[in-house]
Amino acid sequence: MRSRNGRSSLRRDPRKSRTIKKRILICIEGENTEQQYFERLKQEISSENTSVDFVVDKPSGTDPMSILKGCLNNTNEYSERFCVIDVDQHQNLEKALSRATKKGVSIVVTNIKFEVWLLWHIDDFPNSYMSSSDINKRVKDICKNFPFMKGRNNKDLHKDFPIGNYHEASIRAKRKDPNMAFNQIGPNPSSAMPLLIDKIING
Repeated sequence: MRSRNGRSSLRRDPRKSRTIKKRILICIEGENTEQQYFERLKQEISSENTSVDFVVDKPSGTDPMSILKGCLNNTNEYSERFCVIDVDQHQNLEKALSRATKKGVSIVVTNIKFEVWLLWHIDDFPNSYMSSSDINKRVKDICKNFPFMKGRNNKDLHKDFPIGNYHEASIRAKRKDPNMAFNQIGPNPSSAMPLLIDKIING
C-alpha cells in the first residue's frame, strides 16, 4: 500500500509508541558496504516512530555457514536474529538456509550481490539477469557521475549516498520478486531487504 505522497507503506503508523520494545541482531557478510549501509539506515530512521533497535555484527568468515554460526553463537539477548547474505559463488548457501530455518534465524538473501539492492536506490536498474561483473561495471559507471560508491573497487558508500531512497528501492525489489521471503533465494536480480527494513521500522 502507498500513501498519498507516493511513499511505500514501510513507514510506521505514527499512532504507535516510540518506546523501544525489541532489539534485533543483524549479522552481515561484507566488511565495508553492508556495515556502512546499516549505520546510515539507523541514522536515517532515527526520527521515525520505530519500536525496534538493531545491532549490526560482522562474524568471522565470509561464507553463509560462518555468518550463521556467528549469529547463533552471539550470546546477547535479541528478539530476532537476521543474516544478510549474497548469493555470489557460495557453495553452502542452501545448507545455511535450511539450518537457519530450523534455528529460527532469518536469512536475507540478495541475488546476486548486495550492490543490486544499492542500485535500486538510484533507479529501476538492474531489471533483468546480471552477472557479478555486470553489476560491478554498472556501479563503476554510475560512480563517474553520481555520489554513489567510492574507495578501492567501489566498496564504500559515498557520503551522499541516497539512503533515504530505501522506500523506492523496496518498491523496485518487490516488483522484481513479489513472492520474496526470508531463507529463500529469489530470482536474479532480487533482494529480501524490504522484509528486513519492514521489521526494523514496524517490528
